[in-house]
Amino acid sequence: MLLDTREAVGQPTADQLRLRAEWVATLLARNSASRAALVPAPNSPSLASARILAGFLETQRVSARVFADIEEAREWLAEDRTEKWGSALP
Repeated sequence: MLLDTREAVGQPTADQLRLRAEWVATLLARNSASRAALVPAPNSPSLASARILAGFLETQRVSARVFADIEEAREWLAEDRTEKWGSALP
């Protein structure tokens, strides 16, 4: 799952990030996925939020990484699909 927060406004609380992590984990489980790529705006409060969210996601057994570049995030997610199904999906 790609979480692009480069244009996000506002700073979520720790409780909101924890609830978001639970929601994302539920969506991923329904789709047999295990990775979440987070792309925040560089040098902004959303970078700290993305790191906190990634930590919460890890507690939900989701492999989460924060990326500065959206294309790198997409490539990392495609690797997961390739490992599971043998070829990357478009």
